Amino acid sequence: MDTHILFDLNELPVEEEDAIEEQSKAKKTICEEPFVGQCFLNEEEALVFYQNYARKNGFSVRKGRFVNKKGERKRRDFFCHREGKSEPKKDNTKKTRTRGYVRCECKAHMRITLRRINEIFPEEWQVTKFVPEHNHVLLSTQEVRFLPSYRNITLEDEKRILLLKEGGLSVRQIMRVMELEKNVDLAIEDVRQKQMHDSMVAKYQELHLKSSSPLEKQGYQVLTPFAFKKFQDQLALAIQYSAWKENDTSFMVKHYEAARLHKVVWDGKMAECTCKNFEFVGILCRHILSVFLHTGCFEIPCCYWLSRWSREEAQFNKVSHLHQEGTLDATSSFADYSDPITNAIELVQCPIISKTKGRLKQKRMKSGKELAKQVKRCRICKSSSHNFSTCPERHASNDANNAQHVAKKSKLDMQSEVDCNPIFHFKC
Repeated sequence: MDTHILFDLNELPVEEEDAIEEQSKAKKTICEEPFVGQCFLNEEEALVFYQNYARKNGFSVRKGRFVNKKGERKRRDFFCHREGKSEPKKDNTKKTRTRGYVRCECKAHMRITLRRINEIFPEEWQVTKFVPEHNHVLLSTQEVRFLPSYRNITLEDEKRILLLKEGGLSVRQIMRVMELEKNVDLAIEDVRQKQMHDSMVAKYQELHLKSSSPLEKQGYQVLTPFAFKKFQDQLALAIQYSAWKENDTSFMVKHYEAARLHKVVWDGKMAECTCKNFEFVGILCRHILSVFLHTGCFEIPCCYWLSRWSREEAQFNKVSHLHQEGTLDATSSFADYSDPITNAIELVQCPIISKTKGRLKQKRMKSGKELAKQVKRCRICKSSSHNFSTCPERHASNDANNAQHVAKKSKLDMQSEVDCNPIFHFKC
């Protein structure tokens, strides 16, 4: 029985397809680097090609100038940005900043020449010379973006800057607004990433308990790892304090080596200390914890576990506990509790513009410091809006000064000719 093998002539074997793909990739990598004989339709196309090549290899491009005797431009050189040699300063009397030299006589460049070959393409630029070797260290892809030629702003940013400039904002204020707009999303994302990392560490990495105290176990279940370490430090120091009762609700706490006393008010539900550490940091201080240990309090009230130091599970348990007591709805409260920023953006509106009270700055009484400060004025027209170099009456003033100088010189010459006391001379 004859067997017929059917195959498609357009389909290539697997090995041939792989070889073709490798050849195409090799062609792409080869084409990324210029070569002698490469053609471009115009000069701008060649510049864009060489700029892309330079950015990938860690340098920037500087355009050279070449015009023949007839004034025609038939050649163009694209140099490395470190080509040539830095010229010394002509005026050495002025103080200048000492900067590092950028140019190091690098010879890497690409030369294109104008050629006229046929009627279809009457003009084309052809690569006639290409030197890829550099005599300096090339920058990485992360560092090359800091070169001046690559530090550009987008069209949207340019429109935004011009709009803020028309609104009367200074350059410093415009930069602050732009930095805020660019970095606010990054800052929020950074905070979210840190929160996710902390929750992961709390789930998969157990912290070491320093004692078997129920207060420490409660803090371990509620607080984040960072806040729990702070709480552990305060609890470890609490055993170094002695506490005695002053009246029904107040206690005096003292360190065994120091003479300073701290007053703690504890009525069984609320605690307050004179050091105000909880109001400042949000974690109970060693003095309150010492009172808890001496009075036999083995559970800290939930009002002293702040949400910013609590885990997500502890926040949910706190809201569920409040719901069981009938104080609020668990579903709506947990949504507001977990994402208060979104609700604040929806509720808070722009405030009403109100007039400030008091006199204007121009009409109010000046202090002695402000009165003593002299306003810089132009020495020609005495105006404070400009200086001597930008004064519109500068040329007229120079002519008047020259005339005065000539008159004064002639007067002195006349006095020298007459042999008498110049005091008795008539004024011109």
